[in-house]
Amino acid sequence: MAPFAEVEDVLKQPDWANRLRDALGLGHVRLWAGNPMTMVLMQYNLVRVHSAHIGEPAWAASPTVLDDVPRQMPNPCFFPAPKTVSKDGYGYTVDLAATGPTYRKEFLHGHIAYTLDDIRRIGEVTTDVPPSRIADARKDHRDLLASDLRHLTDLPARP
Repeated sequence: MAPFAEVEDVLKQPDWANRLRDALGLGHVRLWAGNPMTMVLMQYNLVRVHSAHIGEPAWAASPTVLDDVPRQMPNPCFFPAPKTVSKDGYGYTVDLAATGPTYRKEFLHGHIAYTLDDIRRIGEVTTDVPPSRIADARKDHRDLLASDLRHLTDLPARP
């Protein structure tokens, strides 16, 4: 999940579904048997999520290497955010785009029942992200955060 302000620029692009998949590091969203994958963009107020989970220990959390992508643990599109830039509790996405890498805030939250009013648009993912691009994107992301990481040389290179 990403705050609207983090993806507003992406949603203005004609290929927003491909670009949003890339910007949010959703490498598992790919063509299905060579056919485009339908993407439904949902938008809702977080007050609704918070209200649905009142009294529970946590209603939102930063993503970890164990989240997302079933059967592909650890998540190949995950890269931790340095603590110096993640004081607000957000995680940061690994942008899978081949040019102009960025990182955007993201977080996970508890389940809510979606309504038809939550749907903002429907698009199609028409491209795939090959594993080699994911590896390159991780390197690009690491380089973007290099000045914030105190022990950059301690991080293992991951193919």
